[in-house]
Amino acid sequence: MKAFSFRREPGQPLTQASPVRGLAEYLLCYTACFLLVSWVVFLPFAEEEKTLIWKVDGLPQYLLWLQYTGSYLRQMVRGLLRGDFTLPVYDFRIGMGGDVRTFLKTEPVGFLSIFLTKKVSAWHFYNLLTLLRLYLSG
Repeated sequence: MKAFSFRREPGQPLTQASPVRGLAEYLLCYTACFLLVSWVVFLPFAEEEKTLIWKVDGLPQYLLWLQYTGSYLRQMVRGLLRGDFTLPVYDFRIGMGGDVRTFLKTEPVGFLSIFLTKKVSAWHFYNLLTLLRLYLSG
């Protein structure tokens, strides 16, 4: 019986798909299925011009958090580029508590809010982040 080897003899055909190709095929299939299901599920929202944010919960909490996080991250990057390595740890604009470290959630997808400017609609940006979270969770 021959021992298993990663080397292939010249002229020997490849019998197994490479792991990278298998992963690429899986991601392509997953992405296609996700886009199809998302289109079916979220099309009624788009047709009725509704968003995924509930006014009672999403507006006073998540949209404000998203805007503040983006502003804070941009301020931090500007300071680091100027050589200022101090980070504000308390802010009276936050409200109850005011502790920035508590207010900033360590959610990697939320760090994309650095690209949220006043020109970009926060509602649409929040919807895209929600879809991105759903995609990454699968």
